[in-house]
Amino acid sequence: MLPKDWQAQLELSYQCDRNFLEQFFTNDFNAGKEQDTLIYLKKQRDNWAFTSLLQIRINDFDTQTESLPEFAFHTVGKPLLNDLLTLYAEARAGIKRYRPDDESALIGSHTFLRVDIRQEIDWPVHLGPLNVTPYVMNRATYWDEAPIDGEKNRSYNQAGVRANMHFWRIFDVENRMWDINHLRHVVTPEAHAFIGETDVRPGDLYPMDPDIEQQLQRKRGVNFALNQRLQTKRGLPGKEWITDWMRLNISAGFYESAETTMPSGGRFFSYRPEYSLARDHVNAEYFWHISDSTTLLVDTNYDWDLGKFRRINGAIAVQRNPRLRYFLGARWLRDQGSGIGTAGINYKINRKYSISAFQQYDFEYRDGRNLATSISIIRRLSRWYTGLTFTYDEATDDVGLAIAFWPEGIPETRIGLRANSLLGRSDRN
Repeated sequence: MLPKDWQAQLELSYQCDRNFLEQFFTNDFNAGKEQDTLIYLKKQRDNWAFTSLLQIRINDFDTQTESLPEFAFHTVGKPLLNDLLTLYAEARAGIKRYRPDDESALIGSHTFLRVDIRQEIDWPVHLGPLNVTPYVMNRATYWDEAPIDGEKNRSYNQAGVRANMHFWRIFDVENRMWDINHLRHVVTPEAHAFIGETDVRPGDLYPMDPDIEQQLQRKRGVNFALNQRLQTKRGLPGKEWITDWMRLNISAGFYESAETTMPSGGRFFSYRPEYSLARDHVNAEYFWHISDSTTLLVDTNYDWDLGKFRRINGAIAVQRNPRLRYFLGARWLRDQGSGIGTAGINYKINRKYSISAFQQYDFEYRDGRNLATSISIIRRLSRWYTGLTFTYDEATDDVGLAIAFWPEGIPETRIGLRANSLLGRSDRN
C-alpha cells in the first residue's frame, strides 16, 4: 500500500526446469495461481481505478502472455441523466506478446498493439416490489496482429434484461437446541435473459486472456433462480447479530446453442453473462450453519442435455473450540468416474505445538486409489513458525519429508514446503 491511494504488487517466478513445480509443489502446479513475473500498479478511488501492468516471461517452458506494458481504466456505477441510467466501463491498451512453450507446436506472436473497450449501460426500473433492469453492452477490441489475416477488429454486442424481487416472513420461533431466536424467511426469485453476438471466433485469435480472447462468442440464453434464506439472531442479549441459519439456492440455465462438448457442467454468471458456461443445466446449493462453529454444505450440477447429474458435493466443517478444527467431505464427478472422500483435522496441542493431518481417497477411480496423505507438526517460536511435514502420493508413488520456516503474519514468505496444512493455514493455530 502506497500514499495517495496507490498500490503496488511485484511477483518473480523462476524455475530451474519444467518438471520442478509439478514434482515438488504438486498442489500449486494443479490448482495454484499462474507463476508470473510482473510489476502491477493500481490507483483506486471512489468508483474508478487506474492500473498499469508490466509482465514478462522468464521460464521458456511456460505458455504466457506478456504485457510490455498495458494500461487500463475502470469505472463502476457512474450515474447518467440524473440517475436514470448507470454506466459501467473499462478500457485497456497495451503492447502484448503471446509466448507459448518453446517446445510446443503452438505459434507465438511478435509484439503487437491491443486495445479493448467495454461499455455497459443499465436502466434500472422499480415496478412496485419488482426490480427490472434492461441493459445494453458493447465491447470493441482491436489487435495489431492475429494468427489469421493479420490485424483483427471485433465488436461484441449484448442486450438483456434482469429482474428480481424480495419478499419475506418472520416466524416467532425459539429453540435453544438449534440456537434459534426467531426466524426470517427471505425469498428472492430472479430471471435473466440475454443475447450476445460477435463477428470474430475465439479460434481466430491468439489464446491470451480468457475474458478477452477465449470466452467471447455468440451466446444466447436465459437463467432462472430461486434463492432462499432462513435468518436468525445469535449472541448475548443486547449484542445479538443477524446470521443466515440456512440457505437454499436453485438456478436453471438454458441456451440456444448449448456447448455439448464442454468438459464441465453449465454455470451462469449474472455479472458477466458472456462468460457463462453454456450448457443447459440445473444447479443447487444448500448451506446449513448449524451453529457458529459447524456448517454443512451440499451442492450439485444436473446436466439437462445428458439428463444426468455431473457433480455432487457434500461436506461438514467444524471448529469445536480454539484448539480443534476438522473437515469431512465427499465429491462425485461423473465425467472423471471419480468418487472422492476427504478428511482433515487441525489440533493445537499447546501454545507452542500443533498437528495437522489430511487424507484424500478416490473410491471409484481404478477401483480405489489414495490421492493425498499429509501429516504436519508445527512449532511456534517467538516470532517464527517451523513445520515438519510428511506426504505420500500413491499416483506418483512419492514419499516426502519437508521442513519449512516462515515469519508470523507473513506465511507467503515461507522457505520450504508451502502447504504444511492442506486443511487450512497452519499459522492461525
